[in-house]
Amino acid sequence: MDDHTTMFGSIKENNLDFGSPNLSSSTLLDYSPSYFTSTDVFMGCFDPIVSPEETDMNPLDDYQEVFDNRLIQAFENLYQGCEVFTDLLVQLWLPVIRHGKLVLTTVNKSFIITSSDNTNLLNYREVSKNYQFAVEYDATEMIGFPSHVFMNKFPTCTPDLRVVAEGDDPRVIYAKKLHLCGCLNLPVFELDGGTCLGVVEVATTSQKINLRDEFENICKALEAVDLRSSEFLIHPKQKVFSEPYDAVLAEIQDVLRSICNTLNLPLAQTWGPYEGRSGTISVIESASYVFDTEILGFFEATSSQQLVSGEGLIIR
Repeated sequence: MDDHTTMFGSIKENNLDFGSPNLSSSTLLDYSPSYFTSTDVFMGCFDPIVSPEETDMNPLDDYQEVFDNRLIQAFENLYQGCEVFTDLLVQLWLPVIRHGKLVLTTVNKSFIITSSDNTNLLNYREVSKNYQFAVEYDATEMIGFPSHVFMNKFPTCTPDLRVVAEGDDPRVIYAKKLHLCGCLNLPVFELDGGTCLGVVEVATTSQKINLRDEFENICKALEAVDLRSSEFLIHPKQKVFSEPYDAVLAEIQDVLRSICNTLNLPLAQTWGPYEGRSGTISVIESASYVFDTEILGFFEATSSQQLVSGEGLIIR
């Protein structure tokens, strides 16, 4: 465990003297270093008692408490292995009944921060606590990354939050202000179940945007308590096209190469149906072109994931 790793439990977090941020979409927050400092260190505290201000939140049923305890253990497993992480916030979104409505919330849920300077991640955690997200598309609550994952039962990986629209998640405006780089959201299931039970969200301020290691470590932590995530986030590179089609892809790549070289565009990608799962698409590497090597990390990250209906600008 790294000396800079910080782990929070619900009660310890609720006892912190947080200011209430102004979440107006037109006003950016003043996140000065004095708001949180990297010298603040708080140890984990997993007390299931809900704080007084959250007494309107209720679990779905008796099983929810057992499930919560297993997730706490999973987070403790992650906490012990935090040396593999770099500048990360890992937080949990679970469905609760609040004011008679079923919503996703991260309030009173355990989370981990690992960073040598965790000010921005701490502030993003505080921003996240001020949102609750819909669990159905026809609900009146806001839609965010956790909503898409919970409803589609499919993970999302956002390598560069700078190119994400606020409509995809209302926290994006604050993520940009806080210099967050990438975001990963994973659904949580029983080992043999198909019902999404919650969402694990990972946000990073690191320029390292390949989240493969984080994905694999979260999966191991979940499997240790008989839970799992989706197997479809990161797929092996496969040859899924016939030889005649390969010739067409080569022509597409030549066209994209010419366009990028002429217009100085950093990257051109072609997306097509993914053979491993119906209704999803993925990057066709042999029909894509990287002009700027600095964007190579983004290309590699997007090439290792799929999109489902309703996700991202590409599939819309």
